[in-house]
Amino acid sequence: MNKKGYIRTLEAVIAIIIILVFVLTVLQPKYKKESEPAEIKLLQDTIINELEEDENYRNIILNCDDITTCDITTIKEDLIEPMIGKVGDYEYYLYIQDAGIEIPLEIPSSLPGEIKIYAKGIMISTTLEGNYDPKIVVLYLWEEE
Repeated sequence: MNKKGYIRTLEAVIAIIIILVFVLTVLQPKYKKESEPAEIKLLQDTIINELEEDENYRNIILNCDDITTCDITTIKEDLIEPMIGKVGDYEYYLYIQDAGIEIPLEIPSSLPGEIKIYAKGIMISTTLEGNYDPKIVVLYLWEEE
């Protein structure tokens, strides 16, 4: 008769555990990863692919030693601004950094703080025949306020 008491206690504990697992699973908040809008993803992919494949843009990027003194107006005026103008009201920031720098990629302080900013980056380097000096290029996009 004493065995039945232990079995009923064990059954009750197992039942409580099953109920707790079920309740916690059902009531657990569902975290949904926000994906970037398809329009922004397509725009970023198009611009980045063009920077990657066009020899003129590659040379401008590879000849850029310092973002503050680098002249990327050709890239802005001929590529980025016309493409953004076709799609919608977006603002952008193109950031170029030497890949040899051992500090992590810095987020520019000129970016707005309280809105969603979408970033896409690539590494561009010369051919293996020349001086291997890779650059990291990051395109930041956000909706115009």
